[in-house]
Amino acid sequence: MERCFRLVEPFGGVSLLVAAANGARERRLLGDFLESARVDAQLLDGAGGEAFTHPLCRPALQHFRGGERRLLFEREATPLRNLATLPRATDAAGTASWIRRVVAGEVPLSLPLANQIACCPHAADYTDDLNLAKAIAAIGTGSLVAA
Repeated sequence: MERCFRLVEPFGGVSLLVAAANGARERRLLGDFLESARVDAQLLDGAGGEAFTHPLCRPALQHFRGGERRLLFEREATPLRNLATLPRATDAAGTASWIRRVVAGEVPLSLPLANQIACCPHAADYTDDLNLAKAIAAIGTGSLVAA
């Protein structure tokens, strides 16, 4: 039953749906659904089933709009090492503190997370240029790792 709640759209269609898949089979099923339902969404392999990418190894990031599927980023074959300072505490308070430090420019955002953030303004039609979206993500997160 948990899997049914992954595709809930709390804002009635005015938001970007970010869907996470657990493995190739679920990615294929969700991708086929998003395509046939003509949903505007991003699809990625989630970290532990959550709708965000692993901070050290970017999955393939796909964008769906009006029944069309577009690959925005290829899957990375190997994880990055020592290129980002990740939160030591992974509870809500530790993660929130780390996010504040990233936004303040105190610690760099990992490239896989920056790439996922860049997909959002691109998918929301803020810009059709993915490189510009990456620059927006770099400025917005205070981290030039995305550029």
